[in-house]
Amino acid sequence: MLEEVNATHTSHAPATYNNSVDQREIIYNELVKLRGRHIYAKILYVAPCRHKALGYFSPQFNPDLKIKCDISMDAMTYSEILTHQGHRKLGVGGKLTFDLAKLRGYIDSHQDEAFRNLQDQQSKGWKIPIIIEARDIIGCSNNAENFTVHKNNPLIQKPLSTMPNSIEGTSRPIHILPIPEEIKIVNHIKSLKGRRIIGDIMYFQPENKGGIARYDSNELYIRYLFKLPEEYNETPVKELESLFDQVEADIELPQTRELILTYIRRIGTEAFSVPDDPHHGPLIVRSSNSRLIKKEQ
Repeated sequence: MLEEVNATHTSHAPATYNNSVDQREIIYNELVKLRGRHIYAKILYVAPCRHKALGYFSPQFNPDLKIKCDISMDAMTYSEILTHQGHRKLGVGGKLTFDLAKLRGYIDSHQDEAFRNLQDQQSKGWKIPIIIEARDIIGCSNNAENFTVHKNNPLIQKPLSTMPNSIEGTSRPIHILPIPEEIKIVNHIKSLKGRRIIGDIMYFQPENKGGIARYDSNELYIRYLFKLPEEYNETPVKELESLFDQVEADIELPQTRELILTYIRRIGTEAFSVPDDPHHGPLIVRSSNSRLIKKEQ
């Protein structure tokens, strides 16, 4: 089940706002209540070292606010995520922490309305005392204030990485949670397993005695490998291209959904919505018992 949650979990009543009251005082008091809680933030920028990032969150006590924060995360996990998917559609969930004295000075150094506009918060990420110790990597929608958290989802198995906790001497799991677009593509690819389908031939690969075809279904384009029938193994590519434009074959898939999800993240969800998107990396969708279909005259 998918559950939409706000950028912050809180149990206290929303703050009451009055134009005559210094908003910075309210923000300070409300953030103090949130210290140590698990909140969600949108990633804005990842540092070259890949274990620090700049982000922001919109707290539940006032969703109109956009409060920048420093994000701390395991460097190995950042490297893996940026390779697969980039950070533009990613958020994090983790513990909010800060030094009270530094928080007070930081908030007081801004104008009263600065925390409604990201551009008015000019401090570099590592100088912002509002810190999120990231525990989850989360896919989020274009609305950066809303995050989609997938609970009890079969795609979420063992954590891909752990981040040592030097204070507690334990490990905190880092989960990569699938976003709705990824789940849709995973389920669609899984539905093809064992089916015999007809796909458009994108190109032949003479060195592999086969090629790559594209199956168009439900506005998704699934690319898969096919083997040439043995009688065409010695046929020149030019001749094959002039004779055939489709292939019929039985679809084969990896054993686990996690491998499919990793593949989707590696090439990006956008690649499945563009018919002629160039292929990146090895395909995991393969086929057997291929039959080439001649072009219509």
